[in-house]
Amino acid sequence: FGTSWNEVWTSIKTFFVDTWNSIASFFTGIVTGIRDFFVNTWTSISNTFTTIVTAIQTVATTVFTAIRDFFTTIFTAIYNFFST
Repeated sequence: FGTSWNEVWTSIKTFFVDTWNSIASFFTGIVTGIRDFFVNTWTSISNTFTTIVTAIQTVATTVFTAIRDFFTTIFTAIYNFFST
């Protein structure tokens, strides 16, 4: 026949390897896309809650500091009045 079976086998092997690599690349792209979607979604949710909690913390700290300073001023004035 004049055909080298080694060349035929190499061509068949190359065909299946290339097909497998194409399928693997396709599914890797899909999985990567899905993973990136969920990572980005979670990051957005996390950043939103972090912003909300930070705002609440800032307001609470400001309010409690004002209350503390108010009572400190009153008790200092009372202490100074009676200490003299």
